[in-house]
Amino acid sequence: MNKILFTLHIMGLILMNTLLQAQTITIFGNISDKNTGEKLPYVNIGVENTSIGTISNEKGDFVLAVPEKHKAQNFVVSMVGYESQKFSVEKNTGKATLTVKLVSIDFNISEVKVVDKSMFAYKIVKTAAEKIKDNYLQGPYNYKSYYRTHQTGYKKRFRESVLLVYDANGYAPLNTGLKFTNRNYSISEVRRDYTITDMADALTHVDEILQFDVAYSYLNIFNVNANKDFEISIKSETVLNSDSVWVIAFNCKNLHLITTGVSQPLLYKGELYISKSDYAILKVNGELEYRNYSTAALSVAANQTPHDIANFMYTTTYKKSNSHYALNTINMLKQVYNNNKVFEWEQSYYFEVQEIITSNYKKIDGREYLEKKAENKLFWASYKSPPME
Repeated sequence: MNKILFTLHIMGLILMNTLLQAQTITIFGNISDKNTGEKLPYVNIGVENTSIGTISNEKGDFVLAVPEKHKAQNFVVSMVGYESQKFSVEKNTGKATLTVKLVSIDFNISEVKVVDKSMFAYKIVKTAAEKIKDNYLQGPYNYKSYYRTHQTGYKKRFRESVLLVYDANGYAPLNTGLKFTNRNYSISEVRRDYTITDMADALTHVDEILQFDVAYSYLNIFNVNANKDFEISIKSETVLNSDSVWVIAFNCKNLHLITTGVSQPLLYKGELYISKSDYAILKVNGELEYRNYSTAALSVAANQTPHDIANFMYTTTYKKSNSHYALNTINMLKQVYNNNKVFEWEQSYYFEVQEIITSNYKKIDGREYLEKKAENKLFWASYKSPPME
């Protein structure tokens, strides 16, 4: 008797499970960007006027379970930055996989809710950071470049030079230490309006300006692991060099090494100009301030008394070379203060990539931190320096 009851109990459970399955509609789907084909994770999928819903996984896949009683309703696929799409539950019952292709929105910023605008701004910056490896030049290559410094204050001096930068890997995602060792440079021509009398006069400061090639270094706003350490918002939309761009304002609220690239940061903020078509970083206006600055800067370790504060205001631009973007210019002003916040001196920097060499490139070992080259008057007589702004 007990065996019969047990068998009936099991059969009852199986029947109940079958009935429950019959009362639930399961819809399988995959979501991607219509323009790029990129799979879209964390997209919301929800049945209208209910609490029934799910989200897509990292591959854009989702499974939506809908009770039979809601089969006449619609479900909506939505994500910030994209047009929502509506589908019938009943019409998608029994399909193998529903393919959803979302269309990105060309936002009129004034019409976007403040919360959505903020979420979208974070998404833009995160996507731009993730696409650096695809959008930017990969190595090995050379940048044939022009570099100028002009200092005023307790010392007045001007120097301009032509140099060759070699990069083994380019903008490929590597840890910061490896990226630093892969980028070397040598100076071929130089002229200055002063005589070198000490090490400070000979310092090239090339590393100091190249740290503001922000798409190259990940210790800044484009550190995807530190995205939430920044306040990010969409400031406006505009056109830059025929490209429609978002202008994104950022301000670092959690100042440390991995968010700024320096060990004692006091301030880091700026604006990003990001292309709407491919999320490329086209321009960055930034300001970085930090404590314990040394005149040796990033170039060499030296026994020097550090100044208290250095403030850097910079503009970095990128341009497309064939199918990838590359560094174009860095324009920077450095102001140095003593421990009492009294201004001491300032130095302007200008760096311009004049030629990108991806074949027959020259490998360079090491960096020319110090230079004492004699001026080649014949070279400078025919060389046309970029104008000073």
